Amino acid sequence: GVVYTWLLNASGMGGFIAWLGIAISHYRFRKAYVAQGKSLDDLPYKAKWFPFGPVFAFVLCLVVILGQNYPSLIGGTIDWYGALVSYIGLPLFIIVWLGYKFVKKTKVISLQECNLEMK
Repeated sequence: GVVYTWLLNASGMGGFIAWLGIAISHYRFRKAYVAQGKSLDDLPYKAKWFPFGPVFAFVLCLVVILGQNYPSLIGGTIDWYGALVSYIGLPLFIIVWLGYKFVKKTKVISLQECNLEMK
């Protein structure tokens, strides 16, 4: 039961982290597309609520991620076990992400340098 709870919380947190990444990717794609002088009319699909949609999704996912078990962090004493169980996916993601950045020596690509060509 304990292992199941930890895996369930890690996977749930992973889903919200994934949607956070999708919101960032969508926002940066559209900004890069325009920054490279391309016309949005050439896109087969244009998100109706851009830029509100990805910004709203980012903020909402961030609120959900940080609010997973905020009661364990407030009050007279901190429930360390409850906080660890709820937020275990966050440090795991950060460790894996930073490890990848360190090993592969990647950096954030400027909007003008993003490769938007279809292959």
